[in-house]
Amino acid sequence: MIDADVLDRMVEKGRELKELLANKDILRFMELMASMDGQVSVVPLRSDTLLYPSEVRRMLRISNSTLKEYCNQGLLTAYHTPPKGKTKFWLSQVLAIPVTEEGGTA
Repeated sequence: MIDADVLDRMVEKGRELKELLANKDILRFMELMASMDGQVSVVPLRSDTLLYPSEVRRMLRISNSTLKEYCNQGLLTAYHTPPKGKTKFWLSQVLAIPVTEEGGTA
């Protein structure tokens, strides 16, 4: 015999699943994944912005040499974007660095 609370949760989950499956994009995605026989991996999109070094320096109020030092210390990671290998930084990493009112890190 199933407990009434368990049954209520199962019914609620069933309603949520029915609502999700009403979206044709989700069904198409599931069909596509099934057709790939496990030969694909799904990576979530990063909801972040890449910034140029000049933007980072302006946000943190630091010099170019200080920005390089932050990279050397591991406070920031520089990424090189194709096709020309432009250096950029993730906004989320920049925002994680505490800044004093005078500029520079706290």
